[in-house]
Amino acid sequence: MVQASNLARLEIMDRIYKNMKKIRLIIIFSVFLFFLNHLVLLADEKNYKIIKLVNDQVITNYDLEQRIKLYATLNNFKLNDGNIDKIANDLLLLMVDEKLQLEQIDEYKISINDTEIDNYIQRVYLGEDNNINDLIELLNSNNIDIKILKNLIKLRLEWNELTGRLY
Repeated sequence: MVQASNLARLEIMDRIYKNMKKIRLIIIFSVFLFFLNHLVLLADEKNYKIIKLVNDQVITNYDLEQRIKLYATLNNFKLNDGNIDKIANDLLLLMVDEKLQLEQIDEYKISINDTEIDNYIQRVYLGEDNNINDLIELLNSNNIDIKILKNLIKLRLEWNELTGRLY
């Protein structure tokens, strides 16, 4: 009877030991997944730097890079070492003006809807032969988000609306 009790205890302890090994493996695996996930997140993190502060609005190196690519793509313009600095400086000055315009647009509560933006894109950038998907594909192939173009058009249309009201 004592041997049976000892045998039962040994079996219980053996099960506990096996379960502890499983738990330990699960913990190690979980910690490994946590660190792996963290490394992936760090790899995706972008290093954006503020290159210009306009009142309380920022212009980052990413914003400028996107505008340069948008300009070059829409104008079928080849960028090179000889022209990139001038274009970047010109576009940065334009972006500063746009930030100031945006403040005025917000102050006067001017708003343009998405339909007007889409109609403008159709008239100016697409014409009758192309559709929006062609433009999106062109922009995507150059790593440009269509939202950048739409925001730019929205700003210009709103600014035109504001100046039309004021003058």
